[in-house]
Amino acid sequence: MRRDYGAQRRQLEVESEQSAARQREQRTMMEVRAAEMERAQEALRDAERRAAEAKEAYLRSYHHWWDAREDFEQEQRRASALAKRLRRTDGHTSLPRLTLPDLPH
Repeated sequence: MRRDYGAQRRQLEVESEQSAARQREQRTMMEVRAAEMERAQEALRDAERRAAEAKEAYLRSYHHWWDAREDFEQEQRRASALAKRLRRTDGHTSLPRLTLPDLPH
């Protein structure tokens, strides 16, 4: 009878240790998942920030491009007016018409 009691006690201790080990493993897995979720959320925030920065950079470059195009067109009109005045003076002077490429998409 004492052997049965000792064996039962050892069996309960083993089961208790196994249960504690499973609980530790579950806590560890939950902590790992929480850490992975936090890293994923941080990566998402970084990606959103980079996307916003890229959009701002694109808009800045587009506005710079548009401003440069307007400046170019204004200078082209001035050159054309100058060429007309020169043609009136000597009758055959002409300047080549320059073009500005479209903004790539």
